[in-house]
Amino acid sequence: MQIQLQYNVYEDRLLLVIADEDQNRAWWITRRASRMLAETFVKRLSDSLMSEDMESARDLILSLRQEEAIQNTPIITAPSLPVEHPNLLTSIRHGSQDNGNHIIVLVGMDGEEQALTFDDDALLVLVELFRQQLLLTDWELVLQWPHDSQDTDAMVKNIQ
Repeated sequence: MQIQLQYNVYEDRLLLVIADEDQNRAWWITRRASRMLAETFVKRLSDSLMSEDMESARDLILSLRQEEAIQNTPIITAPSLPVEHPNLLTSIRHGSQDNGNHIIVLVGMDGEEQALTFDDDALLVLVELFRQQLLLTDWELVLQWPHDSQDTDAMVKNIQ
């Protein structure tokens, strides 16, 4: 599987492209959906990587784990993958498998769904790619790990 995420300034949206075997599927991610996706990433990684006794060292632990994951799976620039019709991301479901992998299900406006499975390291690399693309926007969305001082709106479960 190959994942591309890029900010489209003309659409003022992120375009997530997922290439799996012979099929490329794409998802438009609006500013509101980006917040929902960020909250999903934080929830998944917090549940997986953080225990209560690690709370005080949370940021350092996550940062070190992410650095290691990126070294093992570097983020590279590649030509944009072709897509026919991007879906508009409207909701996300997520959970974990028995083996500890994360399942994230993207749901589009037309009911289209795509399930993605990540181990901790792959999700940490995706979070870094997401963070890099957010910096290109003027949305002022910052990925915050749980319990950071910045207030955020209530978690968005669906966008109508």
